Amino acid sequence: MSEWGIVDLFGRQTLVGLVSEVERFGVKMLAIEVLFNGALLPVAYFGGAAIYGFVPCSEEVARKRGATARYDLTPSIAATAPLTALDPPPGVELESTGSGTNDYPGESQEAPDGEVRRRLREPYYAELRRQSEEDDILF
Repeated sequence: MSEWGIVDLFGRQTLVGLVSEVERFGVKMLAIEVLFNGALLPVAYFGGAAIYGFVPCSEEVARKRGATARYDLTPSIAATAPLTALDPPPGVELESTGSGTNDYPGESQEAPDGEVRRRLREPYYAELRRQSEEDDILF
């Protein structure tokens, strides 16, 4: 049986998602489908010793508290998440509108030739692709 919850793990990690108790490797473990940008990521497992807090909650609360930035995820969950899952949630604008206003003080959003630059997505995805290519070489 799965339920929505907020899980606190050692290492100051907090995950929100659909959780259940499963037995793997001869021990009871927490299975969690982490809620990220409104979608559930593939299941991740944590041993009981890694958990220091669990708060059951409604789906509504989970969806409000779910992770929206890659840094909100543990490194192993972020590494296994599909790249499409790491896209911003609907309604979040990652590109300048070209209106001439800056979203961050002191930061220009337009290139000298007038083309609108990507401000977050381009370097972020470049790093993800680099990591993926390195992982493919290792396996």
